[in-house]
Amino acid sequence: MGRGLVEAALAWAVDSGFAGMQFNAVVEGNLAAEKLYADLGFVTIGTVPGAFNSPTKGRVGLHVLYGATSSGVVRPQCPETTMRATASRGEDG
Repeated sequence: MGRGLVEAALAWAVDSGFAGMQFNAVVEGNLAAEKLYADLGFVTIGTVPGAFNSPTKGRVGLHVLYGATSSGVVRPQCPETTMRATASRGEDG
């Protein structure tokens, strides 16, 4: 079910002309979700330490993932670089 939802979201993003998709909250240690996103070409571009309070593991990180939609190639960028580029163009980030 999860794979179908992500694939549908990616298809919508492609059809809508988006260059990529970002997922903001994949719980660190959720191996099934981490593998699913990796299999679909997503990469972890950052982790927010201790952002999720797991009932069994205590505080764990939340991964931020990015996957490109064009040509199926993931092109991660350093978040600071992306923010600087956006700011230099006068766009909201």
